[in-house]
Amino acid sequence: GEAWWSGREKISVILPTLNEESSVERSVRSCLGKTKGRGTNRVEVVVVDGGSRDDTVRRARRAGARVVSAERGRGLQQDVGSKAASGDLILFLHADSELPEGYDALLHDTVRKASRERQRSEVWGAFAELRIRSKGPLLRVVEFGVKQRTKLLHKPYGDQCLFFHRDAYESCGGFKRVPFMEDYDVVHRQRRRGIPPILLDGRVTTSGRRWKERGVLPVFLLNQALILSWHLGISPQALKELYYKGKPPKGACR
Repeated sequence: GEAWWSGREKISVILPTLNEESSVERSVRSCLGKTKGRGTNRVEVVVVDGGSRDDTVRRARRAGARVVSAERGRGLQQDVGSKAASGDLILFLHADSELPEGYDALLHDTVRKASRERQRSEVWGAFAELRIRSKGPLLRVVEFGVKQRTKLLHKPYGDQCLFFHRDAYESCGGFKRVPFMEDYDVVHRQRRRGIPPILLDGRVTTSGRRWKERGVLPVFLLNQALILSWHLGISPQALKELYYKGKPPKGACR
């Protein structure tokens, strides 16, 4: 079919934050400073702050983001951000992560190709790969596992920067305002609707803090237990308590 995507559409990047003063500037600048040839006039960054008590808000504004406030909770903050955003394409980037160089051109080119076969309400996806900003052979295994899970099972997670055309976000119901696993929930709903993700041939870079704090194998096993529990119908609140055991790490939007 004929492509309906022109390449002139606006991109909105949503960053949910809570006490992310050490990383928010780098994340915002990756959104505004790594565009390719189209300038930043077609990209906006909306930081949705959940009540930070550090310097997150001031640093986000200094880096060029617009900041809005919301109650704490990543799913809720991302949904608030989607409503505050003005773009046609909405990206959800975690505040300890960075987008790759030229991500906007990659997005435009990939979505233009997909628009020959998909309606606006079917355009969603993520980056195919994740780079963890820490050393260690086990983390390279994690990166390889992310790549294989994404390409073979079509199951990207939130740290791979999920994106939606606004029509797709609204038609699927967007992020639920649940306290935990909001990314897994929205991806699962899209897969049940029979709409596989569009995978961008690039890598999001993310902090290795959760693996460093807990250990690679414990994090992997805990994630598998959480997914099984989610499918068994355990409430998001109970899963949140299981994950954090009453001690959320610094910067967790929960």
